[in-house]
Amino acid sequence: MKKPLLLLTSLAIGITPGARAGDLIAYWNFDTVGAGRAIDVQAGNAGLLLNGAQFTNAGTGHTGGATDRGLLFGNDRHRMHVIDGTFLNAAGTANAISISFWQTLTLIGEQTNFWANATSTQRAFSAHAPWSDSTVYWDTGGDAVDGVNRISVNPGAQWLSKWEHVVLVKNGDTKRIYVNGVEVISGINTAALPTDFTELFIGNNGTTFIDAVEGTMDDIAIFSRELTPGEVTAIFNGASPASLDPPNDIDGDTFPDAWELRFAVDLTVLAPGGDADLDGIQDQNELARGTNPTNGDTDGDGAPDMAETETGIWVSLSDRGTSPFRPDTDRDGILDGAETNTGVFVDAANTGTNPLVSDTDGDGAPDGFEVAQNTDPTDPADRPLLWIVRNARSGGTLNSIASVRNLFGPGGSIIAETTTLETVINFRENADGPFQPQAAFPVIGVQGGD
Repeated sequence: MKKPLLLLTSLAIGITPGARAGDLIAYWNFDTVGAGRAIDVQAGNAGLLLNGAQFTNAGTGHTGGATDRGLLFGNDRHRMHVIDGTFLNAAGTANAISISFWQTLTLIGEQTNFWANATSTQRAFSAHAPWSDSTVYWDTGGDAVDGVNRISVNPGAQWLSKWEHVVLVKNGDTKRIYVNGVEVISGINTAALPTDFTELFIGNNGTTFIDAVEGTMDDIAIFSRELTPGEVTAIFNGASPASLDPPNDIDGDTFPDAWELRFAVDLTVLAPGGDADLDGIQDQNELARGTNPTNGDTDGDGAPDMAETETGIWVSLSDRGTSPFRPDTDRDGILDGAETNTGVFVDAANTGTNPLVSDTDGDGAPDGFEVAQNTDPTDPADRPLLWIVRNARSGGTLNSIASVRNLFGPGGSIIAETTTLETVINFRENADGPFQPQAAFPVIGVQGGD
């Protein structure tokens, strides 16, 4: 069983307005099953479970306790996505972070356990623990250069069918990796953590989503400071990460103080049965759902949280089926609030399109693209003129249109391919690049001619 958080209810009177959050900035223990999400029990950060990532059965977490669960990954694109990664800015400001987690694997492959992005840099930090060579790679600061961003070590851990405990640490320029309570490497990395974090992926990378962890993770705790060797040992020996931080409910209202202080000036604003933002969702349900209890439109898309029911089915303007975390649920380039599903295009603020279908009229052009091109996204007869462009990454050199065309022939060395719609394309012969801005070389599809 995991250790419960301490409650100091008798001492709370008169001191709650001055309470502050501790250095434990997120803690997912996965013991409470959520509807498509895992809620951080320390500060209420919501992790959306995507493409099949799922809670394990009770009693299968790393402690074996009756209520202990983990989070199962392992199939290609499985991942947990924390859309609001700004909580990590506390670590960026301190230029210090510790990530503690447990893991048991069914396969040692190319896996990414953590991947955080920031406005100023993609891959603000990432970790492969381990990669297919059984080496743990711990990268910070946007790259993977030894001495600047990366330390790595093969700790000789078993990994397969056994719970292993890993702690990744950065404090200023010093980085450390612990496995099963023992420091296995330390080194100097000069790149600092950014202070403009945007999102965090757990169980996969944050770009291609093809490096899913082949196994189960549990008790993921993130601190905005360096854990001491004694604290690392304590967690390995069974202490809860929460026990290393100040009490997290000093007013005894059952809400984590760190969650309350994320959204409110003090601990008096939010309360069980209350509705601070008057959006029709009580504060305790906002905590369970992961939405902002002081803003009735968490993702700022113009659709109220109460109407974003996450069913994937449009019923009405008050039951849209969209996500309160994704401002553009169908990723068509139009905010959910503007997609009113009336079937009549009025303007960019009232497109009449379906927020759950990226191409409402089925004409091959995404709704947002049509709005930008001044065509009607609800009328299949009103379609923009455009090029269908195939973008591919090659395993060989592409220095002519002929070599690009051959890429798609028999034996072509395509690594990855996407399709985009373009209104204008440039034709170049003998184009070795890089182009400004750098982009994939456009491969002509069915247009014909050179």
